Amino acid sequence: ALGVLTTHVAFQTRAVQLPVIGPVLGRLDLAVALFFALSGFLLWRSWVSHAHDDAPRPSVRRYLRHRVVRIWPAYVVVVIVVLTLLPEAKGADLTVWLANLTLTQVFVPDSLVEGLTHAWSLSVEMSFYLVLPLLGLWLLRARRAWIVPAAMVALSVGWLLLGVAVGAGIDSQTNVTPYVLLIC
Repeated sequence: ALGVLTTHVAFQTRAVQLPVIGPVLGRLDLAVALFFALSGFLLWRSWVSHAHDDAPRPSVRRYLRHRVVRIWPAYVVVVIVVLTLLPEAKGADLTVWLANLTLTQVFVPDSLVEGLTHAWSLSVEMSFYLVLPLLGLWLLRARRAWIVPAAMVALSVGWLLLGVAVGAGIDSQTNVTPYVLLIC
């Protein structure tokens, strides 16, 4: 959290232009990838334990409920406040509202709006949360566990190629998704 906070402050104050320390401050956003990797490891552990140690199978319903309750209520308040009160975000159309309220803004062209651009990481995080139980169930059914990470690599490269092929209108943050999938 300190890394993300520091890099945002560095960009806002133009401290990233300082010699030597500036480029370092500008790359502390690496903390986002670190968070995703740690989160992925901790959430994936229960599925691996179930597959290998006869631990109880994780409850998908409980897991999803906890993920939504942890993020969505406060986030909805922020979206409503920003889209109604921030002058740069006023006038957002229904597509932008729906994309931001459903945390799908990185998948919908031109829906990252002023005041909410930082929420791209929540969108990616929720995507991972939704996919994780499917991967866990797949792991339990797979005879060869290497198939799951190999499929993730193929999906990640495919998503990256799709983003390159589509081109205009796709937010550059969308291309973060394959890297997050690979890390997790």
